Amino acid sequence: MNLSRYTADDGDNEPMRALVVSGTLTLDTTERAGVVHAEVPGGSALYAAAAGSLLLPTRLVGIVGDDFPLEALAPLWARGGDRTAVEVVHGRTFRWHARYAPDGDTRETLARVAGVADGRLPTVPPMPTGDYALLLGSTDPRLQQHVREACPTAAVVGLDSMAHWWHARADALRALLAQVDVL
Repeated sequence: MNLSRYTADDGDNEPMRALVVSGTLTLDTTERAGVVHAEVPGGSALYAAAAGSLLLPTRLVGIVGDDFPLEALAPLWARGGDRTAVEVVHGRTFRWHARYAPDGDTRETLARVAGVADGRLPTVPPMPTGDYALLLGSTDPRLQQHVREACPTAAVVGLDSMAHWWHARADALRALLAQVDVL
């Protein structure tokens, strides 16, 4: 695979025109060295979309509860992000609570509450053909598969995962690996 197509335009390649990022959107509580940050908007999809939006119009696909502070998405949307793919449903947003070791190298998950995202498939708006990149942010591989199938014309597909899914959904994750370009 020639990855030069997916990097800065050197004049010979058509650059990506958009980025689609899916994954779990959360309200995170983290503890480290006695400092607690409670219910901070998070999830790898949020941060990947924020970073990607610095270079490309970005569509963030996900589900949040009506308690999610949508103003956290304002910077993404101000840079041309698509507002239509974040679905707000009645109920509580996914929550994750972790305690980090003082050195920050290890963490213990104290609570993981799926909320409205539990088993719900995100709505993926129709996509243009072929000139966008897709990042399947860390979430249940079955949900990642749903988004991948809704974006069959993505020019390049990346996958983010974590140890939780390697153990909880190993078969679904293995099946998905054949459909991605970057892990």
